[in-house]
Amino acid sequence: MTLVDGRERALSVLINLAEHDPDLGVRSAAVGSIGLIGGTRARAQLRAMGLQVGIPQLRIAALNALGLSGDASEQDTSILIRILGDPEESDDIAAETAVALGHIASRTPAVVACLVEALATRSLDVQRSSAVALGNIGDPTALEALRVAAEAPDAELRTYAANAIAAIQEASSGRQA
Repeated sequence: MTLVDGRERALSVLINLAEHDPDLGVRSAAVGSIGLIGGTRARAQLRAMGLQVGIPQLRIAALNALGLSGDASEQDTSILIRILGDPEESDDIAAETAVALGHIASRTPAVVACLVEALATRSLDVQRSSAVALGNIGDPTALEALRVAAEAPDAELRTYAANAIAAIQEASSGRQA
């Protein structure tokens, strides 16, 4: 058996567990492991689960795993933008989506715009996650929105915004050197 065969077998077992195990904890752990395996098939499974699974805990696990997989495609990013931009999406799902975007997305205008919009319009949890994600991405075009968030009434949001501003400034200094 080759390494690829072993990986595919492991992925098949994990997908089966994620979809069918009666224990939600086992299902969530299997979803996380799918993300660790990575690859095209794993990302497709995570995208499907992030969009379609009716169990919020599994959707959150799938979005988290997709974000941590590190090898996101344009399709992954566009799905995450769609989820975060949906005002009907739950705050838990939207916050995890913002985190995932911060892990996988490059400094594309669409990603930054979506996170800036969420920073200004969503719940505090989503705003906090968006601030962290913007700091991770490091795009200077987000600075004005982060400065506004740094003046928010919520101390935790102000802290995350300040940290994001510092991260962007540090990244910008490193790029100019």
